[in-house]
Amino acid sequence: MSEALPGYETVAERITRFYKDNPEGSIRTATVEFKTVGGKDWVLVRALAYRSPDDRLPGTGTAMDPAPGLNRFTMNAFLETAETSAWGRALASLGYHGSSIATQDEIKAVETDQKVAAVSTAAVDFMKWANSAKVPAQKIKLTLGAMGVAMGNKHLKTVVASLTDEQIQTLRGKLDES
Repeated sequence: MSEALPGYETVAERITRFYKDNPEGSIRTATVEFKTVGGKDWVLVRALAYRSPDDRLPGTGTAMDPAPGLNRFTMNAFLETAETSAWGRALASLGYHGSSIATQDEIKAVETDQKVAAVSTAAVDFMKWANSAKVPAQKIKLTLGAMGVAMGNKHLKTVVASLTDEQIQTLRGKLDES
């Protein structure tokens, strides 16, 4: 069980338990479809979990994710994310789950989407402010460096987008002071 989300199991934990209990079992991706729903593109994955080669009632699971993914973590891995969720749901239908059928991966994905959306909004607002106030990029980079934020050879927008709301507020405050 996960320490971060008590009662939830990752798909990897479910798979391990499933194969321990069912050494001849298999988990298969049955279908992958791309659909447009409400003007948005989605990938739909259906998975089957067989307890043995002759299992006549395999566990089934379905998952649908936006294509492309909505954040930097799922943007290029939306099919894999949907497939993992479908596998986890197929296993959950056979009783391989913690306190919820939703997998820890699904819970974390929602939390990550919410955090990224909030950071992205704060980052966009900051960049709009910096442009309207004509704050030189070099000044922002130097201030970030003084805050201990490593730039490397990343673009300024990428670095600002990776900051927390608190860091963005601190950065703006330091720039306002100077």
